[in-house]
Amino acid sequence: MKKLTALFSVITIMLMATSLIAQPVVPFFDGFENGDLGTFNSYNSTYTITGTSGGVSPATGSYMAVVDSSTASPTGVYTYFGGKADEFGGGFTGSMDIYVDVTDSGYAFDLSFAATKQDNNHLRDFIFHVGMVNGSMLVTGSNNTDAVFNPYLLTNPDSNNSYTIGASGWYTFQADFYDHGDGTLAVDLNLINSAGGLLWTETRNTSADLISTIVGGNRYGWFTFIDTDALAIDNVTMVPEPATMGLLSLGALVLRRKRK
Repeated sequence: MKKLTALFSVITIMLMATSLIAQPVVPFFDGFENGDLGTFNSYNSTYTITGTSGGVSPATGSYMAVVDSSTASPTGVYTYFGGKADEFGGGFTGSMDIYVDVTDSGYAFDLSFAATKQDNNHLRDFIFHVGMVNGSMLVTGSNNTDAVFNPYLLTNPDSNNSYTIGASGWYTFQADFYDHGDGTLAVDLNLINSAGGLLWTETRNTSADLISTIVGGNRYGWFTFIDTDALAIDNVTMVPEPATMGLLSLGALVLRRKRK
């Protein structure tokens, strides 16, 4: 009986220690070249891996993901990248390549990149709003979504900051999470063209988001709604910044030494 009690005590201690280990942001990339359907989860939309859709070819490689929201609720797909993280490290950057069709008069979506707290709870969403309003394909950013198309978020953006996409094509929607310089979290929502040129940035910063005690790592990338029958997506990434990468490498080295 004493041995059994001791065993339970050891297991309990191990579980407690495991729960206290911080989960860092891990590198993640999916260009859909292996045909894996595991990157995205879905509430109501479905998606396929294909080489072409409606005349659209992948941003890179031979395959891309295409989300079909034509017969479902507009709530779209989401991904946890390489897993939720509760450690900020040196910061991190998430991105997706999305084909924007300026000929589709009903085209719209909201894409959120969210952060996690150090206690593994949700911290905050950082959202791209994209949609056609009065013949213009507008892009704005905020921390809130209505989960349905709301033209007001595009025509009355925070900080009076918006961008008009003038041509159909592949664009990178990137969220860069970093220290604002005062110990608080800042996030740049960046729109980048297919040549790698930065077109637009919306910076979000809240003084309450302290990196030392509150802010963790990445949480999800989520299309909170999609108003287009076929949304093409490619090159889904999550990249820890160099300081985090160094810690990950050091951790791997320690593990290798312990195993010898």
